[in-house]
Amino acid sequence: MYLDSAIIVKLLVHEEDSAWFDKNVAGHELSSSELSLAEVRSTLLIKERTKQISANQRKSVFARFESMHEEKVLRLHPLNLHVLERASGLLIGCHPRVALRSLDAIHVETALMHPRGMFCATDGQMRAAAGRVGLSCFPENISQIVNQ
Repeated sequence: MYLDSAIIVKLLVHEEDSAWFDKNVAGHELSSSELSLAEVRSTLLIKERTKQISANQRKSVFARFESMHEEKVLRLHPLNLHVLERASGLLIGCHPRVALRSLDAIHVETALMHPRGMFCATDGQMRAAAGRVGLSCFPENISQIVNQ
């Protein structure tokens, strides 16, 4: 299962739907893009600035993220020129129907280049782009997510 960075954060820090993702992602082979290294850190810094977590929690959570990668619980696929070129093509291919952001295009293309099951994201534009290139999204419908 390919995870968008936002889903990785849900697995590391308590959010409304974290329990649902913990339960439904468990047991799957997980992967993402190396882009997640910057995106997860950025999100954690935002959470610290907005007083959702402390500096110590941020450091601990990021260390846990790094250990997920080191222990091969989460495989990070390389971010390189080929991925960026394909993501650029996806942006053009989705325009004007899907207002896809550049970093989201990188995730969709990385998942497409390294098929490992479903594409796990909650962002509507990213899910629409994934559907356009034939990726199956998880959850199938966002309404399946139950906040616990």
